[in-house]
Amino acid sequence: MARIALGVVIGFIAWTAIWLAANFAIAAAGGLTDQGQVAAPWALPVALVVSVAASAVSGLVAGRLARRSVVTTGVLLGILLLLVGIGVQVSSWDAMPLWYHLSFLILLVPATVAGARLAGPKPGPVAATPA
Repeated sequence: MARIALGVVIGFIAWTAIWLAANFAIAAAGGLTDQGQVAAPWALPVALVVSVAASAVSGLVAGRLARRSVVTTGVLLGILLLLVGIGVQVSSWDAMPLWYHLSFLILLVPATVAGARLAGPKPGPVAATPA
C-alpha cells in the first residue's frame, strides 16, 4: 500500500512538472499571454497533447514505483489528477472553449491508466496447447 501511495504522489509531481515546463514552453513560443490567456490557435491542441503525454508518463512512473497493482495505482493517480483538473478547469472556464475543458478532463484517467499498464509485468511467451 505504501508503494502505491508513493507512486501516486510521485506520479502527481511528475505530471505537474511536465505540465508546468510545457506551459512555459508554449508561452515562450507565443501561445499564451503573461496572464495565461490563449494567444494562438495552436496552443490548446498542443496543451491537450501535452496533457495526454504527461498523464501517460506520470502513470508509467507511478506504476514503476508501485511495482504491483499498476492498474490500481494508475486509476488512483488518474482520479487525483481528475479532481485537481476539475478545479483548475472550472477556475478558467470562461478563458477556454468547452471542447478543450471536456477533452482535457475526459482523457486524464484513461491516459494515466494506459501509462501505468506500460509499467506492468510483460506477458511471457505463449505456451503451445495441444490440439
